[in-house]
Amino acid sequence: MSFHVFIERATDPTPAGQARLVAEMHARFRLPEAQLAQYLAAGRFRVKSGVDEETARRYLAELTAMGAVVTVDSTGPLPIELD
Repeated sequence: MSFHVFIERATDPTPAGQARLVAEMHARFRLPEAQLAQYLAAGRFRVKSGVDEETARRYLAELTAMGAVVTVDSTGPLPIELD
């Protein structure tokens, strides 16, 4: 089974809190700050897709420590209900 990692928002919704998260993510992942700020302003965005559980947990811990509200979704099949 694989997982997608999403950032929902910054834990601190103030402009300063969002700027801190953008700066931390820029330093760690080397993505352009303007692009990160745009993604964060737009709302939920995927950070990583199709990763194993260990990698998803690592991203969850690291991004949460940076100040992000993070969710992890499974990409496995949905259960089938028979009537």
